[in-house]
Amino acid sequence: MGLKRIDQAQPTNAPPLAKNATGSKTDGSQPEAAAKADAKKTELTKAAKPDDETVAANMLKEAKEFAAKKDVAKAKERCQQIVDKYQSTRAAADAVILMNELQ
Repeated sequence: MGLKRIDQAQPTNAPPLAKNATGSKTDGSQPEAAAKADAKKTELTKAAKPDDETVAANMLKEAKEFAAKKDVAKAKERCQQIVDKYQSTRAAADAVILMNELQ
């Protein structure tokens, strides 16, 4: 039993390899898909961390509880804290809406 030599590439189910898999940007030009991927990566880096989302959501829950207890001052204060500290989270957007409803 020996190894069988294959002169031509055999078709596989594997996806095609990237033409420039090294990731180097030597010529300065970048395919459109790669540019979009880099932009998305940058956007995700600027976005809130998952931990921030959780903390802000918990704070928003507390603000809603204060509002339900008719403690408007504490609810507004908590909403303002969310907006100030976690402005890039979904909870911050919801906190702004809640603050507007409380006025």
